Amino acid sequence: MSNLPINLIFSSLFMLLILSLVIFIQLKLSRSENKFLGLILPIISFLFSLSMIIGWSSFTDTGMITEQVTTVNEETGEIIEETEEVVHQPKEKMTTDDFLEIGYLTLISNIPTIILSGIYLSEKNKMKMRKEIEKMKIDDL
Repeated sequence: MSNLPINLIFSSLFMLLILSLVIFIQLKLSRSENKFLGLILPIISFLFSLSMIIGWSSFTDTGMITEQVTTVNEETGEIIEETEEVVHQPKEKMTTDDFLEIGYLTLISNIPTIILSGIYLSEKNKMKMRKEIEKMKIDDL
């Protein structure tokens, strides 16, 4: 029997644990009085997404690949001719597919940023509403 189902279950539970821990930390940071603490995780997530986009650009088709060809006389072993041949020519400019790839990568890699920012904004709005209710209660007295 294979351990694949057991490994899949444990790795899924581990990822769920990490995800819930990140959300718990984001909730705690967002509920603090310091308004910048709640922005730590969204900024880190955004920086990771930027690194993904920069990584994508470093693997795109940007360089010319050449191959050195040497012709040798078999009888004497002398080099007759050395030439460089272009094996691959780079793209002159970005295509529509490249822009779609960048857009898709940006969207997908920023999903955690959007979720963490949404948690931050919702918690700040709740805190603001609680403060206003407390002020109204104090004014009513």
